[in-house]
Amino acid sequence: MWLGRALSVLAAFAALPFHLQVKPATLPPDMPALPALHSFSFAQEHGVWVFVGGRTDGNHFNQHSFPLEGANRSVQVINRLLRVHWKVALPAGSAFSLAASNAQFHYDEKHGKLYILGGYGASSTSGDGKFITFDTLSAIDVKGLLADLERNYPGRPGAVIEVPATVLASRLKVIHDERVRLAGGRLEYLPGEDRCYLFFGHDCTGPYCEKGQRYSFEIRSFQIADGPAGPRLVGYKTFGTKQTPVRPEDCEETTKAPGFNLTVHGTQTRLRTPGGKVFVFSEPDDRPSQFRRRDLNSAPVRIPLGSGASAPGLAAYGGVFTKDEKPDPGLAYLNPVYVAAGKAPVIDVSFKKRLSQYETALLPMYSAARGTMHTVFFGGISQYVVTGGQYQCKPGFDGFPFITDISVLTRQPDGRSMETVLAEKLPELLGTNGVFIPETAAPHFDNGVLDLDGLPPQKDVLIGRIFGGIRKTESGSMASNRLLEVWLRRDSHP
Repeated sequence: MWLGRALSVLAAFAALPFHLQVKPATLPPDMPALPALHSFSFAQEHGVWVFVGGRTDGNHFNQHSFPLEGANRSVQVINRLLRVHWKVALPAGSAFSLAASNAQFHYDEKHGKLYILGGYGASSTSGDGKFITFDTLSAIDVKGLLADLERNYPGRPGAVIEVPATVLASRLKVIHDERVRLAGGRLEYLPGEDRCYLFFGHDCTGPYCEKGQRYSFEIRSFQIADGPAGPRLVGYKTFGTKQTPVRPEDCEETTKAPGFNLTVHGTQTRLRTPGGKVFVFSEPDDRPSQFRRRDLNSAPVRIPLGSGASAPGLAAYGGVFTKDEKPDPGLAYLNPVYVAAGKAPVIDVSFKKRLSQYETALLPMYSAARGTMHTVFFGGISQYVVTGGQYQCKPGFDGFPFITDISVLTRQPDGRSMETVLAEKLPELLGTNGVFIPETAAPHFDNGVLDLDGLPPQKDVLIGRIFGGIRKTESGSMASNRLLEVWLRRDSHP
């Protein structure tokens, strides 16, 4: 597998062969305001953006739960060419599952289908909302839905059009499958195997898991077969691990931060945070594991084969929270996990990714000439901050800070890895639970990785946009509708 010795913090590769610039996007004056959303499922079809589920409020620490009134209860469709915003109502039978937060999703561009698995949220409007993790596998015919909207609900530029639920119902198939009852995992497609990989996640019941929480402790792999009766999983298999994370030496003191109080009684854990909030978890099946992860990052990668050739692969980064044998609020996971076609996942224990472990906007790019894989992480929530050119570990749970740093994980052909922190910063504390939307005109490999060598040298090129997520402020947090453009200029020589 593509592994090797990690470089020390003080070591350095040659300067990165590109320069990134992030700046606010300029929208036409007759373009409807973008919705403020985070933790949603997403599809892009010929530049039209489709957002399903997620939240319209801020970080859940603001209210200790995920109230129904903060859920995104319509499919938001943004047509930037027509400058129209459609808000499609959710069918009654799927209104709660499609409004869920932190679902796993994959857009099949070839067939125009958006697959949404699981997710967490309210399952009723009564009482505490009966918060659950859904066991639903939903397939939305995005191409058909967009054709219906443009044909039957046209509007002038600037229009926000309410669309009845019957329109989505005719383009939606839903099945139930316990194997997808997860939230906070990540779903990626591997062309080399024509399979999806579902990385980690957990099953959370009750307001913030008070009724029970179970991690998957595994990577699940399958094909999604779709037909008249709806989607189904085919060729299902799982991968586990016996490896456990090692607490970094520079993080030994973080759990002693003032205000943290954690007690364990049997399967129940009670945590009081420095901010005074109290969380109670019931975890009947729990243990330390490198695969005890949720709310992580993942992305496609290219694996160098030599002579300029490469193969598609997958990588999972970060996630929370680690579990020690002693009472501990937990830390983030630092070791990446890599998947190559036909091989079991491999944990790169030789390298620690110190920034942006929580789900955030990210950009994968590859240089075939150099054989180097670069993955860019835009801000988000981090276990570490950079102070005076040095990493500083921060406390776990809600002690993790939001950051404006943009970092690059560079992986050399021999497997050595390095994290570079760019001088460029995000304009605000953004990125968490947002998305990077690739510019369709930019060159990409068959698995969606940006082809760095395919860009013109010494020329600023728009390669994508960052949208949505959680925006952190001094007084709290909120869902963001900020749209940022990402421009890249590569060196003359690949």
